Amino acid sequence: MKNLIIFIFFSLFAITTLQAKSNYKEIWHQANAAYAQENYVKAGQLYSSLVDGENISSDVYYNLGNCYFKQDELALAILNYNRALLLDPSNNDAKYNLEIATTQTTNRIEVLPTFFFNDWLVALKQSLSSDGWAFMSLIAVLLVGSMYILFYFSRKPAIRKISFSLCVLAVILFLLSLGFSISSRNNIKNSKVAIVMNNAVPVKSSPSDGGTDLFVLNEGAKVIVNETLGDWSEVTIESGNSGWLNHSVIQYIKPAK
Repeated sequence: MKNLIIFIFFSLFAITTLQAKSNYKEIWHQANAAYAQENYVKAGQLYSSLVDGENISSDVYYNLGNCYFKQDELALAILNYNRALLLDPSNNDAKYNLEIATTQTTNRIEVLPTFFFNDWLVALKQSLSSDGWAFMSLIAVLLVGSMYILFYFSRKPAIRKISFSLCVLAVILFLLSLGFSISSRNNIKNSKVAIVMNNAVPVKSSPSDGGTDLFVLNEGAKVIVNETLGDWSEVTIESGNSGWLNHSVIQYIKPAK
């Protein structure tokens, strides 16, 4: 009886999973068809339904960003391109379209220069998604095991030397891949980056309407939220300047789910 209940449970789970995947593919194809027909409103609604259904992926956010871009909704386009890149920094299409959308905003923020080694390290980490680096770490583990077996059983000094060297390199690759995978996952989980959704947003010196206006941000501007106090958020922009703005005018890049 117990085995029968377990069998029924897993059967229902498998059927539900297959049905969900089938629904996902159907909506995905409908959204793509609507986009191809230049019905960007309908396509956007369909892509949004995939997000609302927790079928979160970089491609969904990228396509949703395209729908908003076609409707001249720059802030929403930039928001969704950033969400696509948060999930998969190697999404070059999202990166390219984000640059185009950003150039059409009225924000002119000078980005603080960074050390070249840091830029190289970030570029390396963003060459794959979190899942991509996790897969790379698994390949490294297999390589470590293979080289260790070859080293252990071989009696030829040249082969033992080569296998030992490759084993060390594989261990380094494993540690690097695992570290990048964990770091990317933490970036998704703990992201404090947000996008300004309105034009002519005054950034205040204090968390109140009576604070001094320090500078103004327009739609599409990227900010990092340092802390929140009531309806206000202290933010820092890419130039290094900081101040307070009303929390209602920003949306986090990190998906709400």
